[in-house]
Amino acid sequence: MKGANGYSQTTLASFAATDNAGSNATGAFPYGSLTADASGNLYGTTTYGGANGTGTVFRISNVAISAPTQPTSPTTPVSTNPTPTQPTSPTTPVSTNPTPPANNAPCYCTGTRILTLRGEVAVEALAIGDTVMTASGQHRPIRWIGTRSYIGRFANTNPAVLPVCVKAGALADGIPSRDLWVSPDHALYLDGVLIPAEHLVNGATIVKAQAVEAVTYWHVELDSHDVLLAEGAPAESFIDDHGRAIFHNADTFHALYPEAAQAWSTPAVYCAERVTDGFVLQAVRRRLAVRAGLAVADLPQFGTLLGHFDLCDGLRVTGWAQDLAYPDGLVCLDIVVDGAVVALAYADRYRADLKAAGIGDGGHAFDLVLPQPLTPDTTHTIEVRRSADAACVGMLQLPARALAA
Repeated sequence: MKGANGYSQTTLASFAATDNAGSNATGAFPYGSLTADASGNLYGTTTYGGANGTGTVFRISNVAISAPTQPTSPTTPVSTNPTPTQPTSPTTPVSTNPTPPANNAPCYCTGTRILTLRGEVAVEALAIGDTVMTASGQHRPIRWIGTRSYIGRFANTNPAVLPVCVKAGALADGIPSRDLWVSPDHALYLDGVLIPAEHLVNGATIVKAQAVEAVTYWHVELDSHDVLLAEGAPAESFIDDHGRAIFHNADTFHALYPEAAQAWSTPAVYCAERVTDGFVLQAVRRRLAVRAGLAVADLPQFGTLLGHFDLCDGLRVTGWAQDLAYPDGLVCLDIVVDGAVVALAYADRYRADLKAAGIGDGGHAFDLVLPQPLTPDTTHTIEVRRSADAACVGMLQLPARALAA
């Protein structure tokens, strides 16, 4: 600040560099953020809650720039051909619903077309109340639209901000219908799970921008998490997993829905499992790599699969499985409900009856509690299959039954 005796340093706002877990060095936990818009202005929060009214929101203006410039969709990254990432054979189990980092909320880039009742509409032209069409064919109104912008000198030194391009046709014929640009943590819905775009980068058909002049992100929130159609590709809507404060217009949400400000600690409920490693991810990466014409490693050889799907009571799944090529090894299994993988199970539990029957050393049983109970008023099809090659252990149909009085 300038005074009678020249300039002096004055602290206008301060915050801890880390959260209680030793990370998040961009501001306050859990809503901490320090972001730059297209004009070089910095936004941040100093205490819990950010723009929800329980913390301090601050702005540092860049006076060297006289007028803001509109960020554009990064259609021409400086470099989009890094060394191809080769998919590998599955080696680790899937992580269930890891929480996206608070300072890297998933988003669509400017210009991305979202399917609505009136056709495909650029995300920046959507409005609260517009009706979108979900991947399942439902018509759902928009609750809120968030936006955030970054100038190149900020984005280009922050890999978590640089967008990912899913090129036209990368996922399937005509999907997406044209290049789809999203933030790295934005998830696509593939093979029944949500996979962040950065985990699909293969250096050929799915690439990450190395630099941009500027980038503006947008996200679309419904009453609950769902899958939209962006350029014809299934991609997630916004879910507030402690990431709303990253948006420059977060205060508009709390003005519209003041009662929601008190519910920021409520756990986020995802519409599908979010996968960032493991067998399912590697299988998707391999399929997309083959589609892109990339070299892939040979799949490991598996033996004849023996097993039985004993029970599913709506919450618990039991049975056994043995790979004859590895008679004393465990078998990783997908639990598939109505066509979507909902959990992994390992056939490695000991059962005396299996040993007595001569099935290896008896350590081939599985006994799993499903992440969510099956709804009793709906008929469900449950399949247990080997994760590596989808060989079926067994399939059961659980008939609908009357809801308990």
